[in-house]
Amino acid sequence: MGQLLYYRCSNLAFLKRKIEFNMIRNHANFIRIVFGVASLALMILATAPANSHAQRPPRKSLAVDEVLLNSGKRMYGIVLAQDQKTGVQLMVNRTWFAETYANIYKTHVESEVKTETDALTEHLFRLEAWWKSRVDDIRLVEFADEEMERIENLREDRKQNGAANLKPFTVVQIPMDEIKSLFRQSAARHKIAGLAWKHKIERVSSRPASALKRELLKQNVDVGKETFDLSSQLSANRRQSSREWNARLAILEYRLRDQLHFQGVGENLIRIDPAKPAGATDMQALLGQFMGSSLGGNGQVNELLGELGLAKPVEKKDWWAKAAKIAKKDGFTGFAVKRLIQDFSSATVKVEYCFFAETKTNQWEQIATIIGSASRDSVDEGVMARIKADPQVESVLKTVENLGLHSGDAIEKAIRQGAATEAAMSDAQDKFDEFIDRYGRASDSPILNF
Repeated sequence: MGQLLYYRCSNLAFLKRKIEFNMIRNHANFIRIVFGVASLALMILATAPANSHAQRPPRKSLAVDEVLLNSGKRMYGIVLAQDQKTGVQLMVNRTWFAETYANIYKTHVESEVKTETDALTEHLFRLEAWWKSRVDDIRLVEFADEEMERIENLREDRKQNGAANLKPFTVVQIPMDEIKSLFRQSAARHKIAGLAWKHKIERVSSRPASALKRELLKQNVDVGKETFDLSSQLSANRRQSSREWNARLAILEYRLRDQLHFQGVGENLIRIDPAKPAGATDMQALLGQFMGSSLGGNGQVNELLGELGLAKPVEKKDWWAKAAKIAKKDGFTGFAVKRLIQDFSSATVKVEYCFFAETKTNQWEQIATIIGSASRDSVDEGVMARIKADPQVESVLKTVENLGLHSGDAIEKAIRQGAATEAAMSDAQDKFDEFIDRYGRASDSPILNF
């Protein structure tokens, strides 16, 4: 009995020690598991990018452009300019930049202050040279004086205050050899990003365009009609190329001085007075070309219309060359051209409004092309009646009728085409005025891309 009791007690002690041992072993395993999970988490955190938004949506869904660097870092913003020699100029939100790449941002700001001071100094010299070249034009002199004062104040503020009072957006210059890939969004996506920034929506650089658009709609923002201009919130640490500077001066001079205008069809351009409304000359050209190209292709008709200066033109690549020669001869650095885009098979009439600038000596470039449109199926009947009663239009109609080519349907179609052209011209004019107002307000912004 005593032995049995001893045996049982021994077994109980052994069992107790076994249970304690298992508890210790299980506890150790638990600690190892926890430590292993913690270590894995630390490894993930250590290898994760500095960006707090690691789970970023696909770049195709964003509203901003993506620049993937050879280092693996990704920059997000809006590409302002791209050139093989100078690289990519990317406008980025300063808050996003500082939070995502703190060390890079710190270096950027140090360089930004110096670059901005140098850019403003160069800008002052350019304004002074322009002032001297137009010293006899009081409007330009007054504008240049105001701009020099504004730029000088900006330069002094940057010299005295360093990185203080920096604008919400900055331009990052990225050399092409540092870029692995570049993905650019459409103008519509850029507009969503711009409006989102304008209305203080958060994380514009890292959220899908669809999400940003929903937030804009919640704020009753009309994405289709509302515009944005962030140029006043952009730092001045960007130097304008001589090409861009000359184009900007052409726009400024167009706004502030006498203007040079041409209009017509194809390369058949005539100089007009921009202070006067469009006259029947446009209607004559329109009707003449319509009759010459759509009523059987009669050679005699085309010859007659050619003598009248109304023959259908064959457009050349440098269709604007004669206008540029006139501009150069008369001392203009820029001129505007309003042209009808012919497509009689379509009910929609389009008018293009182009602006040309001398970007280098004797080298002219098309800086902007603005399209206005209207449908001939929805023209006002009152406008139709007015066009038919115009003496010069009546003259063209009589010429066609005397040749035995009168066609009621063709004439009606041509008149409607003319009425739609007039409406399209008005649409193009409104858009062109917006362009001149936007780029002709200051000598340093917004950035001109052409």
